[in-house]
Amino acid sequence: MSETPFPEAFGPIRYRKWDGTQRLDALEADELLNAMADELLSGADVEDAMARLARFGMAGRMEGLQDLIERLKAARQKRAERHGLSKIFDQLREKLDEVKRLEREGLERRAQAEAPTPEMREAMRRMAQERIERLDALPPDVGRAIRDLKDYEFVEPKAAQAYGELLKMLQEQVLGSYFSNMRESLKDLTPEQIERTKRMIKDLNRALRERLEGGEPDFEAFQREYPEVAGSARDWDDLMRQIASSMAAMRSLWQSMPSDMRDQLEELLGAAFQDAGLQQAMSDLAETLSELMPMDGRGYEMSGDDPVSLAEALELMRQMDRLSDLEGQLRVASGPDDLKDIDPSEMERLAGKKARRTLEEIQRMWDLLEEAGLIRKDGPRYELTPRGIRKIGQRSLEEIFATLKRDAFGSHRMRHRGRGGDPTDELKTYEFGDPFLLDLPATVRGGATSPAGGDSRNLAGQQQVTLQEAERQLIVRALEESKGNRTLAARKVGVSRRTLHRKLHKYQLENL
Repeated sequence: MSETPFPEAFGPIRYRKWDGTQRLDALEADELLNAMADELLSGADVEDAMARLARFGMAGRMEGLQDLIERLKAARQKRAERHGLSKIFDQLREKLDEVKRLEREGLERRAQAEAPTPEMREAMRRMAQERIERLDALPPDVGRAIRDLKDYEFVEPKAAQAYGELLKMLQEQVLGSYFSNMRESLKDLTPEQIERTKRMIKDLNRALRERLEGGEPDFEAFQREYPEVAGSARDWDDLMRQIASSMAAMRSLWQSMPSDMRDQLEELLGAAFQDAGLQQAMSDLAETLSELMPMDGRGYEMSGDDPVSLAEALELMRQMDRLSDLEGQLRVASGPDDLKDIDPSEMERLAGKKARRTLEEIQRMWDLLEEAGLIRKDGPRYELTPRGIRKIGQRSLEEIFATLKRDAFGSHRMRHRGRGGDPTDELKTYEFGDPFLLDLPATVRGGATSPAGGDSRNLAGQQQVTLQEAERQLIVRALEESKGNRTLAARKVGVSRRTLHRKLHKYQLENL
């Protein structure tokens, strides 16, 4: 009987297609600590060093919050450049045109139909003509046209059915924009469902009013009664955020439109609510929510060519508002508590897989260091553990000894002779840093007094100069070659900087 080698050695293993976002070299705690080491050694606080690492990341290894913010901005810009709002009402306009076409065809059939008497036939013709003229007189504005047809008595049953479907679609889109959780339950609206929705809105408004006045309404009871709107919410605050977000999308859509389209949108919202009580309940709820929490919409410049329907435009506004909210949240984030409420799956849906990976790496950063025993929580703040301090000290010593080893004499083969070593008789052009192995006084004295080719010259080529003048000219030349750097000039001359300073004073060369 053969046994599987290494049972339970690696735990469950999952394979998936390579998509460019997987990492074969996951971040390690030591890397994170090394990235902060210089800052910590200079006296920085652990919290501040970690916040800066999270903000700017590590080049080539981990993106930071600033990179994530740029990804969010790019995702929002991509949507704005792709989609346009100019055809937002086209779907509703096509439905409306279908309603008018069906009604017109029905009227024309009746106008040409046989009648028992000429009088009845003439009456049918006049009635058809009047209704066709009324259809022709409908305003070009989709919202106003739909509203005007509410009082129209359809002759053709198919046209009446198509108009009812148009109203139902409009109601689903508008109510869904306010209650995104109810989109499924709002499909195929019946009069009973509309009545239940109106009752739900009134109960919600009553509970929020009670909370506004300092009361504590029963959230669980409301959740049991209306799971279609409150089922996914944790509490009243969570439910209010969801509804406010949906209402803010409608406001953002309104602010992103030109003025003529805003008027059409207002007409559409009015046409969607046939029930005056439902329209009033929605208005009351919006007023209550505006008192409890801000719902400011944002205007976006939509410059793309891809058309969107009203429902798609509202969903697009929700996404762009959420991208803006996340960007604002990341701009002020400095610790794990500021990031724990951001859902990585939502980040992936809005900004892509790389944005999700960046978020997860930053969220994991604190836990990774803590699990490795390099930092620990001391009350509300983090601090280095003794192990973390030893790690930083060890890294510093390694860098120091690596530098010493790099600068020391080595036995490795090189094409060029290195610095140092025993003096040889080989001739070599002087380079800065080479040992200055000269008997300087004897050299200067010899250059100043010894004849060369029957002519006594010093280093500057002048005849019959004194030793002091030769020394002065040597110092001037060293200063010129060092471009005024006295430390380098002292090295060239072979004296200490203090001695050079005395010589400069002696020869009145302080201004060089």
